[in-house]
Amino acid sequence: MPEVGHYYRTRSGNRAFVSSDVGTNPFRENRIDLYPLIGYIEGHHQVCSWSVDGRVQKGIDRPADLIKEIPAPLPIKGWIALAASAVSPISPTREEAIASLKNMEIGAPVLAVIWIEALAGDGL
Repeated sequence: MPEVGHYYRTRSGNRAFVSSDVGTNPFRENRIDLYPLIGYIEGHHQVCSWSVDGRVQKGIDRPADLIKEIPAPLPIKGWIALAASAVSPISPTREEAIASLKNMEIGAPVLAVIWIEALAGDGL
């Protein structure tokens, strides 16, 4: 049974996140009552809804069904420095990022120093 705030693998192999449970309508049954779990699937541009058993359509196996809970992606935070042909590793301070870049590209001017904050697997 999927839970809010957890990550899952879909039947098609994509990563999904359940962001909310809208519950049931106490006044009348509607589609939301059948699919109260709301969330997102990696690579899809629309919000998805699932039944309490993780299906997008009752009784039928679909690619967007939630089939297995997976660990949450690790956060990536830090500074990177950019030159014309090199990028420093992620560093805890701006100065360390610049020093790493200068060790990689001796004499190359630093074009930018950028703060990165993302989750592992977000295209970095």
